[in-house]
Amino acid sequence: MYPVQENYCEFAAVAEVVQCLQQPMVLADASGKVLCVNPAAAALLGDEAETFVGELWPSWLESGYQGLYRELQSAADGQHHALQHGAREVQLRRVDGALLWVKLSLSFVQGLLPLFLVGFEDLSSQKAEVQRLTALAATDYLTGLANRRTLMEALEKQWRQCLIRRHPISVVIVDVDFFKQFNDLYGHLKGDDCLRRIAAALASALPSPQCLAARFGGEEFVLLLPGFNAAMAELIAKQVSDAISAIDIKSMGLPEGALLTVSQGIACEISGQFRTADAMLLGADTALYRAKREGRNKIILSD
Repeated sequence: MYPVQENYCEFAAVAEVVQCLQQPMVLADASGKVLCVNPAAAALLGDEAETFVGELWPSWLESGYQGLYRELQSAADGQHHALQHGAREVQLRRVDGALLWVKLSLSFVQGLLPLFLVGFEDLSSQKAEVQRLTALAATDYLTGLANRRTLMEALEKQWRQCLIRRHPISVVIVDVDFFKQFNDLYGHLKGDDCLRRIAAALASALPSPQCLAARFGGEEFVLLLPGFNAAMAELIAKQVSDAISAIDIKSMGLPEGALLTVSQGIACEISGQFRTADAMLLGADTALYRAKREGRNKIILSD
């Protein structure tokens, strides 16, 4: 058995190095019991360093990752070097309950005592930036609605799910009436303002979180309504027409005689009318053009 004084000297030397490191770092024994926490790790965890001494560091992890480290310890079967690993992405729970994505590395310190260095790298900023860029890639820059690519991916996914569950699914294509003339008469800046207000009206008309409003292109928009039959979709379309008619024209700097109206085409899959999601979308598009031919400011259901 190694002398206690010798063990303490080794621990003190490693702990001193840990305290000087700028990277969040924890010193623990073979069981995972925390012996030392440096200031950077304490700040990451959200409390004073002394708070964490004596705890088992795997208990800081989200529950699914705790099990992973229990399995790792079991598989190592006392072979301490087998526990060490390079950076892995895990979720760490702070004292305030917030979950952080971090890269965690585990290094075995060879010596008289079986000691481990547990290193953390905060990935919060990276994850937030990835989420921001992902949202930008999925969003129409002008209106803030989903873009066409996002719509087509969601349509295909919701189509399959509704077929499997034997639920109806509907799409509504919304086209702003005489939008080219609107732009020519009032200018493109007013046109952009108009599209943003119409997009807001569409978003507010969505009946559930599973539904989606998207800009399809130009002055065309699409509502994706999983679980909604034709009659329900027509009710939503009427609400859209009412909301757009209620847009405050004066606040846009337009004369009182200016009108904002939309034509809408609806298609619904409920019992094999359409063979594919694209075919349903085409059915709604055909219904839309019927609405425009018949005088605009109308709602037409696909045959």
